Amino acid sequence: MKKILVTGANGFIGRHLVKRLNNNYNLDAYCRNLPKDAPSYLKDNFIDSYIGKKQLSTSHYDYLINCMACTNTASNNWDELYESNCATTLDLLRNVSYKNFIQLSSFSLFSKKSISYSQPDPTTLYGLSKLVSE
Repeated sequence: MKKILVTGANGFIGRHLVKRLNNNYNLDAYCRNLPKDAPSYLKDNFIDSYIGKKQLSTSHYDYLINCMACTNTASNNWDELYESNCATTLDLLRNVSYKNFIQLSSFSLFSKKSISYSQPDPTTLYGLSKLVSE
């Protein structure tokens, strides 16, 4: 059975992804703060360890699905956005053993000009931090 780690598991996409994958895969879920009212499918699969700053060597994953991001999309604090979106992604890549990596990002990478440019054109620091994390 494939082993999957979903980060950002209490966010909108991560929560739905964990719910969907829960019954068919060997699943671990990670989020920075597990809410007390988290549904059982999240609590039952939760990793209670800060995986960003140390090697998570106890497991090897077939898939690492990164849904983790700063939730303050209106922030103008580059340090906060960089730490949440860029540094965390780098830490995951360095400290988790995985075969396949899936990075979920944001439509914030694109502006109206993106279509004519055929490339990302973030208009906010949040969008820029997601682009850098990619």
